[in-house]
Amino acid sequence: MGIYVFRPEVLVKVLEDRAQLDFGKEVIPSAFKSQRVQSFFFTGYWEDIGTIRTFYGANMDLTSATPPLDLFNEHAPVYTRPRFLAGSRLESVQLRDALVCDGCRISEATIEHSIIGIRSMIGRGSRISHTVMMGADYYEPPVALQPAAESIPIGVGNGCVIERAIIDKNARIGNDVIIRNAENISHHNGPNYYIRDGIVIVPKNGVIPAGTVV
Repeated sequence: MGIYVFRPEVLVKVLEDRAQLDFGKEVIPSAFKSQRVQSFFFTGYWEDIGTIRTFYGANMDLTSATPPLDLFNEHAPVYTRPRFLAGSRLESVQLRDALVCDGCRISEATIEHSIIGIRSMIGRGSRISHTVMMGADYYEPPVALQPAAESIPIGVGNGCVIERAIIDKNARIGNDVIIRNAENISHHNGPNYYIRDGIVIVPKNGVIPAGTVV
């Protein structure tokens, strides 16, 4: 992690040499020759989320009973952007070590060690485990009023099983879909999904037809 603080005139001076492109390896070391440089060693929580595995792992850490980053610390609170959504409606839902954001509707589902993003719709009998579900950017009209191409509504349908996955925004997952990577494949490009580091990724606006097994 690097957070750099410069006086404006000093920043202009150290960037005069256009051959120096990397702050950590070139700009900062060369600044020692002519500037007063100080450093502070950060000892708090920090994770590099530059890969699918580290991004997934950092999110899963937040679902534990004692996460390394306390979102409810009264001395350093973390706020989400206000969206003025309705409270989430949970109908006969079983939750264990999960974070559920605003505006969701979840019916008779089981959710474990997962993060459920805003406006998420999860159908009856579905089981979601160790999954990051991003949610949706908008609500949509009932399926009966939609074009045929969008007959699968945004969200997760009925009777689905989803494990160790990242479901990006506005994804459409039909009924009775199983996403669990039972063969433990590390890397694969499938129709409307990817597998990276053993984690199944359904991309933004992706569509997984009913009955699909991943």
